[in-house]
Amino acid sequence: MSDWVTFQDFTRVEWGVIISSFGESWRFSELLLLEEREKPKLYRESVRQHCTQLCIGTNEVLPTDLSLPLSVGQHAIAIHPGTREVNDGKVLTMEHDLQGPV
Repeated sequence: MSDWVTFQDFTRVEWGVIISSFGESWRFSELLLLEEREKPKLYRESVRQHCTQLCIGTNEVLPTDLSLPLSVGQHAIAIHPGTREVNDGKVLTMEHDLQGPV
């Protein structure tokens, strides 16, 4: 006799507990996309606030999950998100514009 539990061995209550443990299912929708796009924006804004506080002196340290902010003239290496091409150079400006040059 096998020690493995089969799907038929679970009661209705047990199935309810198993299914509820997975959380709410998401359907691919416009609302989901909007909510998921908002999360990185909120994170970026909180990082900018931490860095601003560090620069003006109200905070002396950054949270451990953040690295020090880049500064103009600093050497940087970046990977293009689409082509995965590695580029290196210097930071030219500190603008937070994600649309790039016009």
